[in-house]
Amino acid sequence: MSYYGLLEVVRALVKHDFPKEVIEDSFQSLYDLYEISALVNVDLNEVLFLAKEIEIELNLYASDAVHVASAIHRDCDILWSVDDHHLKDKTKEFLKEYEIESKHLSEINS
Repeated sequence: MSYYGLLEVVRALVKHDFPKEVIEDSFQSLYDLYEISALVNVDLNEVLFLAKEIEIELNLYASDAVHVASAIHRDCDILWSVDDHHLKDKTKEFLKEYEIESKHLSEINS
């Protein structure tokens, strides 16, 4: 995912009233995953036109389209998300064309 995804996580945690320390730790932990290449940043310019097409095709918000485009660009097998837009049937069907599954984070241990 792009580094922008870090800000999306922060927003979700703030929205759900997590303590600042938890938000800071979560941000740093995710950032550290980039440092060890467990996560790979996708520059916006690499997926800009694909994200635009996805916004139009799936009627997604820009940030949601960037995440979908990033998964496609990096040939991911799974797009993990808690975002309802990523888990809608229309988005799942679209991602199947690229052999990508969209799964809720709660399924990570399933």
